[in-house]
Amino acid sequence: MDSQWSLSRPILGLLIFQPEALAYYQQRLLAAQTLPAASQGELVSRIQAATAKLMSGISKDLEHANRDKFAQQLADFRVTIAAFCSRPM
Repeated sequence: MDSQWSLSRPILGLLIFQPEALAYYQQRLLAAQTLPAASQGELVSRIQAATAKLMSGISKDLEHANRDKFAQQLADFRVTIAAFCSRPM
């Protein structure tokens, strides 16, 4: 958990200053999955919902409270993605 907390700090900064990085991650995550084409639409929806929840209530600053909130939401995101992705990145 400590390493995840430590990683959340630069990830938040990256997402604030380069928001397209999150879209790129979503594309890579989807491409890494080995699901039938029929399941792809549902997977896209689930990834988008998890990502929206990850960024919900996160402001575009590096204030301590915002970083802590993002760290918690990132932990939740990891669990959510791991639950339905065959190859979480």
